[in-house]
Amino acid sequence: MILSQRTLAFAPLRDTKGKHDATGAFQPEARRFLEHHGLSPSNLVLVDNGLPKSGMREAVLARIAETRRRTSAVVGETRAVVFFCHGWRKGMQFGFDLSTVLQLAQAVKDFAGDHAVVMFYSCSVGSGPGMNGDGGFADVLRDALCSVGAVWCSVTGHYTAGHCTMNPYANRFVGLGSAAGGIGGFTLVSRSNRALWAKWRAALKTGFRFDYPLLTAEEILKSLA
Repeated sequence: MILSQRTLAFAPLRDTKGKHDATGAFQPEARRFLEHHGLSPSNLVLVDNGLPKSGMREAVLARIAETRRRTSAVVGETRAVVFFCHGWRKGMQFGFDLSTVLQLAQAVKDFAGDHAVVMFYSCSVGSGPGMNGDGGFADVLRDALCSVGAVWCSVTGHYTAGHCTMNPYANRFVGLGSAAGGIGGFTLVSRSNRALWAKWRAALKTGFRFDYPLLTAEEILKSLA
């Protein structure tokens, strides 16, 4: 997969009171992601997390729309939207939840097309009340993307709390050509395979942590093997 130069990475502007999360984790990792892929530092969007939820949503949607208007898609390239922020089963830090996820899906589809890629370096968005994250935020976003035409989309997110990029517990939710979406996702690497799990955790301490959301499950396993 060839990553577009217009890929956008979003991170919070301000640290949460009493923490060093924005400036100590989300922003540095977002910059490392862009550098790793040879992308411009200007592709990093710092969202003012002091705004109300509606203001944060508007900021994200506006930047996606503005980038779409001033750039043309290149055949063979994948435009991705990447979020480095806090997350929960039902939503994420920038104001999107299960009730507003369709707004994000429409913006991402318009920006990235039928094969839109969304990466969440966020806690718990890949979890859900059902099996393999079914009914959670990442799962519902996949369904919403499919419903607006991004039927070959890919959404990756962690299903536990942990480090924003090195958390090994990750689920993938994909569109399989149907506007109906799907039921849950699948776990990229299972800890039941101890040898593979150890390689996976080690790989996530390298630049591979910025590559795997762009790889198929088969490509991930081949890389680890």
